[in-house]
Amino acid sequence: MIPGKYKRVHTFHGQLFDDPSFSCFTKKLIFLIEKLLAYRTDFFISVGQKVGNELRSKGIGRQKTWASVPPGVCQLTRYEKLEARYKLNLPKNGLIVGWLARVTQVKNPKLISEIARNFPEFTFAIGGKGDEYDSIKESAPSNLILLGWVDPAYFWS
Repeated sequence: MIPGKYKRVHTFHGQLFDDPSFSCFTKKLIFLIEKLLAYRTDFFISVGQKVGNELRSKGIGRQKTWASVPPGVCQLTRYEKLEARYKLNLPKNGLIVGWLARVTQVKNPKLISEIARNFPEFTFAIGGKGDEYDSIKESAPSNLILLGWVDPAYFWS
């Protein structure tokens, strides 16, 4: 490739500047790298309008051309509630508060555990796995069920 003859496009799926799993130094380094690369980038694409707004508010590509595309989410099969609860081994009756995500620090799974502790009359279910899964499971209150990886269609049904 010949430098300068091609347009540079950068796609952001999210931003890491506020990620609590990174040290202050690492966040500053990521920010500096993104800022420097933005000067050499011709066009930016963000997955979701919010991501683009957050980056521009931090000075990343503020004066450049941006486009945002909505996150791609396919419509899920809808199952009967009782069938889904049976499949996931959840109680037949009552309100279930669901949380489906990677069980990792950036998603803050400890918060759902804390909320479950404060509302023992409800059942809470976490679908997903990650590096925080075992520690959440060890300290989970009795009304919090950790399901591991599950079929999202059953989970949301």
